[in-house]
Amino acid sequence: MGGWFLCTVAVVSALCGLSQSCSPCPFQWMENGNYCYRYFPEDLSYDDAEMFCKRFSHTGHVAELATVTTLEELAFVMDYLDNIYTNVPESEIPMNVWLMNTSQNIPDIVPILDRTLGPTESHVMSCDSVPVSGDWFQLGGDTSLIEIVPAPDVIDHACAVYAKTGVYLDIGDFNGTCVSDPDLCGSLTLSLWLKIYTSSDFAERYYVSSGGQTNMAKGIAFLYHTDQFRYGIKTSSSSYDTYFSSSTIPKNIWFHLALTFDDMAVGDAIQLFVNGVAVARDTYLTSAGVASDGCTDLYMGHTNTCNDVYDSSIYGGSAAYSDLTVFDGLLTQDQIRDMHSCGSHEWALMVRSVVMKSSLEYECTASDPSGPIITWSLYNKETDRWENLDTSGYDYTIQSVAVSTCVVRSTFVMSSSQVSPTAIACTAQAGSNNASVTIYKGKKMTFSFSDQKHIGIPIFAEGSLVNFTNKFGYQRDVSSPVDQAKYPFICKIPDKKH
Repeated sequence: MGGWFLCTVAVVSALCGLSQSCSPCPFQWMENGNYCYRYFPEDLSYDDAEMFCKRFSHTGHVAELATVTTLEELAFVMDYLDNIYTNVPESEIPMNVWLMNTSQNIPDIVPILDRTLGPTESHVMSCDSVPVSGDWFQLGGDTSLIEIVPAPDVIDHACAVYAKTGVYLDIGDFNGTCVSDPDLCGSLTLSLWLKIYTSSDFAERYYVSSGGQTNMAKGIAFLYHTDQFRYGIKTSSSSYDTYFSSSTIPKNIWFHLALTFDDMAVGDAIQLFVNGVAVARDTYLTSAGVASDGCTDLYMGHTNTCNDVYDSSIYGGSAAYSDLTVFDGLLTQDQIRDMHSCGSHEWALMVRSVVMKSSLEYECTASDPSGPIITWSLYNKETDRWENLDTSGYDYTIQSVAVSTCVVRSTFVMSSSQVSPTAIACTAQAGSNNASVTIYKGKKMTFSFSDQKHIGIPIFAEGSLVNFTNKFGYQRDVSSPVDQAKYPFICKIPDKKH
């Protein structure tokens, strides 16, 4: 933290003089509504921060980590932190601040592999201007044959990757995981968005492969061969295969592919889903000799047979790829259907993105399996109030469109005469649940809560001074558990009047 400390002095009414006797909050605590808040710059884990807050008591109440349950509370916390960091060097501003989360906001099955396979920006002017990053994958073959192209509409980022015949993607080495060794999971689900490009020489093509092409190599394979598509899995002692007609798979358009494996199932050990619909299951099971897991990389557009020589005339699969996810477990058909319609494994209500297209135009995308409703709100710091907007007004317009049965996109445009607000909130509603993303002074902060549980669940922020993080929040490509991280925190306690 660079050795700086916060010293917050409570504002005392002139009627009280220098006495704190009539202040509703303890010394160094900030009043808001019916509560007192205090920021602590110490870097602690979530559990330690929770215990630290309990050291403080006031009028018979014990302090706890602060929660945020309304947009009004969110505005206060944003202002509070903004004031704290006003004169702090950027290098010393913490990446996250703990707030309380009493609900485990994670899916039933958490992915063991989650890759966008492309840039994560939600809005870019042109995908072909985005350079390929080595952080996404390694390339094999002719690297000049790779392109960045527009992603499916329901995905929460703008671009995906297109690997032409002659180049393939090496996603990485997955030794010791069920990505390359299905025995380690017992059941798994692989989800991927694909756009297969056909041509006159459409012959044997590999699209997904971590092995499974020989009797001696474990793994997963999805390919086209001799006028049929094939999905197969090789375990230590058995091979599962299903073949299905070429017409089953859409060509030259994006489609969602899900592959499942359940070694406890009888007759349906493997199944294939296209756009949320089951189209094929294993037709036979063969026993084989004991297989090893020697070839453990996961390839897109190339077979994995431990042969490093790439033959584009046989193996290359000309296709675009987006959002590869592997689950250590079996998704239900409803969940797979939601993966297709929502473009995400996070099935709970969520605001997918908020894009500030200009100082006057904002675009918000949200998803929920039942279809969300998007509303907009403006916050003015001078008046300290939020204004909930109707579908249209004399100095602004709001237009919403359904991207799918699950995803809604709303555009909010202000007139040039509109006074720039301190904060703009996009709120998605589904039933009694709400999720909001607030752009505060050009910095984006994400916030969700449930009216039924009345629990604040801050998730993350992009491009802002502060990230609001909860103990159980699921984050992509995080190497260590969120609850093991150490951040500053805010405590909260009822004021003297309550």
